[in-house]
Amino acid sequence: MYCSQSDLEEVIDQATIVRLTDDEALATDPTDLDASIVENAAIGSRLSRALADATATVDGFLRTRYHLPLSPVPPYIRKLAVDLALFNLFSRRSHQMGMPDERAAAHKAARSALELMRKGELDAGSEPQPTESSAVIADTDGPDREFTHDTMKDF
Repeated sequence: MYCSQSDLEEVIDQATIVRLTDDEALATDPTDLDASIVENAAIGSRLSRALADATATVDGFLRTRYHLPLSPVPPYIRKLAVDLALFNLFSRRSHQMGMPDERAAAHKAARSALELMRKGELDAGSEPQPTESSAVIADTDGPDREFTHDTMKDF
């Protein structure tokens, strides 16, 4: 994964994450995400799915240009993955909570940045895949040549 639960918590509070993932409304303390996950494993599952989907989106864009998974995760990729994961979480509740403008804008910017990385116009902060060479390598290990300049000079 290119981002984690704690990365998300640096951007939005735990209570918001619980509201975005607790479909069954089972959390007794919606301000404590870890306790809510213990009470309702589906919360953790939904959160993991949003993180995995963000990673899959990044990989989908960068697959042809970089060795995957990116390791270590470049900081900019982590930021983009956070933006994608938060968009995924808010998308689950957009009919109830609405999609915050900053989340929609961050999602659009993340996808645009990933497209630029795919094209090679923006650096992902990781080494790109080496290009495959179509050059033919000559095999020089073998017997000495019978017909050389010296052996053919009388012909």
